[in-house]
Amino acid sequence: MESSNLSAFELMKAHEGMIRKLLYLHAINPDDGYQEIYIQVQKSLDNFKGESRISTWLYRVSLNTILTLNR
Repeated sequence: MESSNLSAFELMKAHEGMIRKLLYLHAINPDDGYQEIYIQVQKSLDNFKGESRISTWLYRVSLNTILTLNR
């Protein structure tokens, strides 16, 4: 999967299970977190350099967003 071929929506849909699990495990309010992760992915997708798998990048963006929301 190359980021240039995927929209934020498609990427989130393809990895929805992982994102929901992270929200369930780490988020104070899981319902609000999914939308915020989507916004962050949409803002950051053009900056994906391809130095890791896109799923690894998405995991980090998701977890960092959740931790920020919990503050």
